[in-house]
Amino acid sequence: MLRKIFLTIITGLFAVLAVAQEYSLVQSEKEVQKIFTEIKDASSDELKDSLNQQLIVNLAAMLALPETFEYPFDSLQYLGKVYSSDGQIRLFTWNYPTRRGWQFNGFIQSKKGNIWQLFAPQTYEPSETGEIALEKWYGALYYEVIACKLKRQTAYVLLGWSQKEECCQTKMIDLLVFDGEKPHLGKAIFETSDEQFVCRRVFRYDKQAIMNLFFDTHKKQIVFDHLSPIHSGGYLDETTFGPDMSVDAYSRRGKVWILKEDIRVQNK
Repeated sequence: MLRKIFLTIITGLFAVLAVAQEYSLVQSEKEVQKIFTEIKDASSDELKDSLNQQLIVNLAAMLALPETFEYPFDSLQYLGKVYSSDGQIRLFTWNYPTRRGWQFNGFIQSKKGNIWQLFAPQTYEPSETGEIALEKWYGALYYEVIACKLKRQTAYVLLGWSQKEECCQTKMIDLLVFDGEKPHLGKAIFETSDEQFVCRRVFRYDKQAIMNLFFDTHKKQIVFDHLSPIHSGGYLDETTFGPDMSVDAYSRRGKVWILKEDIRVQNK
């Protein structure tokens, strides 16, 4: 009898703690949402930057809690939230406009409870060569994360969007690699049209154009629009490029991603 009473009390305590914890997360989420709104309404870059630092501190504290890996953050409409295809990591990215251009921020959260900050002191367009440390990040909004085996580790292909210049925008294919406990971006596994291998692919195109870049889960391919000059005379100026109705793709072959140009795409 006493044992049943004891178990009932313990179960009740766990239930109370769970409710209290959920309430705490909801309150923290409301505070973060308030800061996002204040950044949106701020009248100066200095105020936006100050509020963003507060936002980073609050989000870091929340994401350090293991239970937030499954937490939806549904009210945070200005925060990009995407799980990897294997469900082991989650990326959070956001941006806000300033006189200097778009400022980007982000976090990587693992199911094991680790978090890493994506820090972009200044937004820039990355080179297709060379690894990039997280503290020297270029800035992007990632919308798809595809798990892939790399030797004995799992790496993650990142598909994202960015904008540094007002005249054009950028989409990129990058790779998140975990070397021990310190991740970095980039590894020379993406083939180019001249049969070289680079660490990432960067596509610049006109600000008014729309470029499709996505992972086809059925064919296991990264599919994207081929870009060409929109106007005559703009052959070498990528800021005037746009989709030309042809489609390219990357398919995995061993440790690398092989470029396939002008593939046939069937309408669904």
